[in-house]
Amino acid sequence: MDALNVFPIGALLVAASISALRSRAFPAWLAWFGLLVGAARWVTGLDVVLKESVLGDEGAIGFVVFLGVMVWIVAASIVMVRRSADRVT
Repeated sequence: MDALNVFPIGALLVAASISALRSRAFPAWLAWFGLLVGAARWVTGLDVVLKESVLGDEGAIGFVVFLGVMVWIVAASIVMVRRSADRVT
């Protein structure tokens, strides 16, 4: 995985989560989880400076944070689909 992709993905999660907190588009737990994972994603970007560290994108913590990103994406998708289905019916 490219270490430089962590910063844009982290920015996406943080921006979407701040927007969701302000507009209440997502449940609060999902927005806070997105902020946490987005900030953690930025920390894993330190692998650019700290070569081969446990904090890096390819280290143990980086893998856990990557899984957190995937969980957030799936959860946000489910929330959006369910809310759009509620508006149709």
